[in-house]
Amino acid sequence: MMKPEAFRNIKKTHRVLIALLVLLIIGAIFHLIGLLKMETQLYEAYFQVIRKLSKGDNSLGHSSTRYIAIDMTGVFENEREPLEKRLRSWAESLNCELLIGTYEELTEAGYVEAGFGARGFKSGVLFRFSNGEINNHTFTVEASKFRGSTSGNGGFYSVRCTFGIWTVKPIRGWIA
Repeated sequence: MMKPEAFRNIKKTHRVLIALLVLLIIGAIFHLIGLLKMETQLYEAYFQVIRKLSKGDNSLGHSSTRYIAIDMTGVFENEREPLEKRLRSWAESLNCELLIGTYEELTEAGYVEAGFGARGFKSGVLFRFSNGEINNHTFTVEASKFRGSTSGNGGFYSVRCTFGIWTVKPIRGWIA
């Protein structure tokens, strides 16, 4: 016959195992949500790379920067519209106007001064993307931020969404 104390210990162990199982299931659900978010909200991955490139840029949100521009040619076509909406909201929060166009289009429109000794994009910043791909639930993309001929930075970035949290890691970078 089993002693009551032994029976209580088995019940405690059983409760602990059930609690651990519930935590594992919850963790798996959040992980799946993160993977689904990565697949369905890839525009947010692009935005997170822009935020990473902008970190430490004290001119964003100040009167010297009136424009935030993005060259959408390197963005997956189905992500362009939601990315534009996301960027427009962010630009407005910084009291900036969002421009959509390539470097050449912005130069033709008079926003960027091109050529040797030119001041570049003196009232704004241009973000560009290329070589984006998804592999193993990780988005890898080349991105750059341009202000002028001697004022730019960029590189290759790895983006993941785990448990609903976005992480951006630089793989290889450059500074002009």
